[in-house]
Amino acid sequence: MADITKVQYFVVIFSLVVFVAAVLLGYIGQMNTEVFTNTTGGITEKYYQLSTPASVSFGVAWATIYVWNLVASVYLTVTLFLPSYKSPLKQEPPLLSNLYFIFHGVAFASTFAWILVFDRELLELSLAVIILCMISVYAIIVMACKPLADSIENGRIDETAECKVMIWCVRIIVQNGLGVFAAWITIATCLNLGIVITYKSSAGMTKAVMRGISVEDGSTIPVVIVLVAIVAWMVIDNFVWNKYTNYLFSPYPILILALGGLVGKRQSQGGSTRILIIASVALGIAVLATLIKIGVFLFRHLKNNKVGKNILEEDENGTSGKVTSDL
Repeated sequence: MADITKVQYFVVIFSLVVFVAAVLLGYIGQMNTEVFTNTTGGITEKYYQLSTPASVSFGVAWATIYVWNLVASVYLTVTLFLPSYKSPLKQEPPLLSNLYFIFHGVAFASTFAWILVFDRELLELSLAVIILCMISVYAIIVMACKPLADSIENGRIDETAECKVMIWCVRIIVQNGLGVFAAWITIATCLNLGIVITYKSSAGMTKAVMRGISVEDGSTIPVVIVLVAIVAWMVIDNFVWNKYTNYLFSPYPILILALGGLVGKRQSQGGSTRILIIASVALGIAVLATLIKIGVFLFRHLKNNKVGKNILEEDENGTSGKVTSDL
């Protein structure tokens, strides 16, 4: 076990402060017209897209992201002062590196920067900022999942011993909080891409200037990308990186929330049968992917428990046999 260094104290507090500041600035900015020059509804109407989910999906998703990751940030800050067996930061090596907290700060700072830039209707720059945010979130998910799985596999941490509570806190609070963020920011990036494909930056103009592609075509592209991303993630999650992502469930409900919001909106408002069909297929795949995830998890969990039980029985039998022989 390792002691907390001054650098660790700094990066953990830095990450927490940036997170809280980003959330507060975003909220205060919405209430203060000196910070933001447009309303969310006004921007959405000006750069109209057929691929945008219902507004309730946005509200639920962002509230979940902020609350879940606030709990995670507070938890990790508290673990600075907990005993070694309760703290992921006091393991050797730490389960969450200094780089994790730096990228965590970058990710949440980028969310506020994106809101600010998008409000100024700098579409191309807003796309670049949200891509930076998405990459940062992907990076910290890797940094949160891989070290824990490797430490358990290498025997540095005993999953059945006194570290068990800490392990599950990291899995549920940290990893799945990031999973919610990653899923939603991926969808938001695709929506931003659809806007950039369809429109030119039109700050100061009453009506947005189009690039020559129809709204339906520009809106179809992000929905198709999301569909492909769901299939890719289902394969990667369950059959490629499952050792690291076995306990990462939260992306699936967020995908269902977003696509369900889109399907419901298109059914009630009409506007594009093509997008409704693609979104419905994507929603069906997301539901199927969730069921596959649960099935794979249960199968491997039961399999691992059976293997562990057999090894334990063999060890006990071997020890018993040796004692009998010595006698």
